[in-house]
Amino acid sequence: MKKLLSIILSLAMIFSLTATAFASELTTNTIPGVTILEDNSDFRIAQAIDDNYRYVFTYNKADNTMLSERFSIDGDLEVSAFVDIDEQTIYDSQTGDTASTYAVVASQYTDSVYAYEYTNDNPKEWKLVRAKYADEDNEGGYYFKTKQTTINEDNLDEFRVAVDGIASKESTLKTQVGVTAFLAGVSTGFAIGAGPAGWGIAAAGYFAAAGFGTAAQVTTTQIAEYQSTALARYTDVKNQSDIFF
Repeated sequence: MKKLLSIILSLAMIFSLTATAFASELTTNTIPGVTILEDNSDFRIAQAIDDNYRYVFTYNKADNTMLSERFSIDGDLEVSAFVDIDEQTIYDSQTGDTASTYAVVASQYTDSVYAYEYTNDNPKEWKLVRAKYADEDNEGGYYFKTKQTTINEDNLDEFRVAVDGIASKESTLKTQVGVTAFLAGVSTGFAIGAGPAGWGIAAAGYFAAAGFGTAAQVTTTQIAEYQSTALARYTDVKNQSDIFF
């Protein structure tokens, strides 16, 4: 009898450990704040939560499409976007693309819609571009042109370095995910994140839903850190400068 009881208890422990391991597969391989809610033969659904919003990303494996949704803390759906990965088409999207009308010596453009251009004039003329985030009104993106001065030159240089950092991490991310359309879908398709931090956690959830592991998710948070620096320096330069475009 004791032997039988021991066997039963051992089997119970084995099955309980197996069940725990299976359940954890839906939440592992993600960064903190990101959870895989469902993963079956048809869909993979990920959730990301920050202080302001709950983001839900539903990846349709058969159609290779992504539905991205942002909910308020109260549970109301505030915005959504649908990305067709195969066609690299983003519906209901807004971009920050603008035309350049002056001679550019150096420039950097990113999929996160941060960019700079500057001339070799004396003084240098700069054009700064930044991303649009959730709840911001300017649908055409945010940008301005100004001249470099002794007052704003340090912040202009720090903006340049931050944008270069974004571009470098985006290159890493494209290597990790292998498909540039995934990056375009979350970066330029819609303003789903509240500021750089919100963008970072939302992007991590997006890539978790698409089936990419923690490496890609961590890279998105690193991009968000560079975005935060770029946004701060963008604001500093704008406050220090005469804007003429």
